[in-house]
Amino acid sequence: MPHWNETKWHYPASHLLKADVRAAFEDLISLKQDYAQAFHGFEYRLGLIQQSQQDVPGAYRALAGECVSERSWSWDDSPVPAVEVEFRKAMERNRHRAWAHYLGGADRFNQALLDHREVLRPYRNRL
Repeated sequence: MPHWNETKWHYPASHLLKADVRAAFEDLISLKQDYAQAFHGFEYRLGLIQQSQQDVPGAYRALAGECVSERSWSWDDSPVPAVEVEFRKAMERNRHRAWAHYLGGADRFNQALLDHREVLRPYRNRL
């Protein structure tokens, strides 16, 4: 994409959107690292929504972006996207029942996140 002087990107749409929307949030989220974390959380949640709609004709595949690039996964014995870890923490802190309800109820919530992780796993090795 010419926006980056012919630099190759595996997730150009993700990078472009994150870069171009930054100015709109600068007053609310001043630190670059905090903004990146918030944007990656947005990407992850959008991917969850898209994944939940896979049985709808014409549905888009689940979003993969910089939030699941190689450096964005945990390094323990069972790698998990860092955004999933943060999402789970936020759900525990705030008890967001809306997400559990949207993903099929409390019984289905964990499995929906595991299913989404498997969809994202192939993107782990991209830089």
